[in-house]
Amino acid sequence: MIYGWIYCFSNESMPGILKVGMTERTPEIRLNEANSSDTWRPPSPYKIEFAKKVLNPKQKETTLHSLLSQYTEQINPKREFFRVSSEEVNAFFDLIDGDLWVK
Repeated sequence: MIYGWIYCFSNESMPGILKVGMTERTPEIRLNEANSSDTWRPPSPYKIEFAKKVLNPKQKETTLHSLLSQYTEQINPKREFFRVSSEEVNAFFDLIDGDLWVK
């Protein structure tokens, strides 16, 4: 059994665009990586909107990306950024069993 996290990050520099992904580390560690990466770091830091600890996180992420691609706009098919509201993403997260991340 593989446990990990699915997460939703936002950034004030990218209004209306959310990063939805997965990690086998904690959401805080992934957030720190995202905020220190020179590859795709925007001018202001990301913040965690919400996250959920799940079984088989890669499979959950794949399904979540498929749903988001059908019902929202994926900014780049090779990236995990979507033009979507946090409420819409949260509705999909609600369908997934797991434990919510708490600050």
